[in-house]
Amino acid sequence: MVETRRSVTLAAGCDGQVVFPVPCQNFPQDGACVVPYRLTIGNTAVPCETAAEVANIGRWWLISRSKAGPKMAGGGGGGGGDLDMDGGGEVAGLEGLFSANAAEAFALAAPGKGWKAVTNKVGQVDFAPAGALPTRESIAVAVTRAFAAADADAAVAVKLPAIPKEATSDPFFVRVYINDKPVFDSSLPPRDRNKPCRLRKGMNTVVAEWHSCEFAESKGGVVTLQFNDARGGKPLPELFLDMNRK
Repeated sequence: MVETRRSVTLAAGCDGQVVFPVPCQNFPQDGACVVPYRLTIGNTAVPCETAAEVANIGRWWLISRSKAGPKMAGGGGGGGGDLDMDGGGEVAGLEGLFSANAAEAFALAAPGKGWKAVTNKVGQVDFAPAGALPTRESIAVAVTRAFAAADADAAVAVKLPAIPKEATSDPFFVRVYINDKPVFDSSLPPRDRNKPCRLRKGMNTVVAEWHSCEFAESKGGVVTLQFNDARGGKPLPELFLDMNRK
């Protein structure tokens, strides 16, 4: 807080209210936070405190796109075919099928056509609010901005929903991009899925894609992203996700 002292004059018998503006920041843990303050009446200082319930959250924008044309030969869960999407082809540096839409989102001040603003627990993105994925190769896309306190070499640990035991093949796969670079792809063999990335001090772009591999209608689930130090493996401190901030 920039302002630490203010004097006001209150008439005798009137009510007063103290408001503490809190800038966007990362809290060490969720729960009750005690805010101490001191009230001076005349020459008498009275120590006071109030409590606030704090929780770390992440703000994302979601959109879904459905498969419109026939499946192309040789395509896997995310390859080929005509897709119902706004905008042109891929953007240099972005390798996902929906890179054009993701790039557009980062230039908008508010969610554009088809985009939905959602709030999740810190580190989580729930793809379900993006809507139904009616066909195989339909995709739900989530975008946000990650703010880092300093430059860092990072590795993103991704936790996916459990696949039903009765499934004969993977019903979906997930891809994640940081600053236009692929860092995770669950369609690859386990040893090839993760790639390190470089977080810049300040703002970084995050794009996550849920690719449906089911012929029947489906919905995306909850995916957890944990940003860790690429060398030591410990979670990176003071990192928060907020698509509404630039």
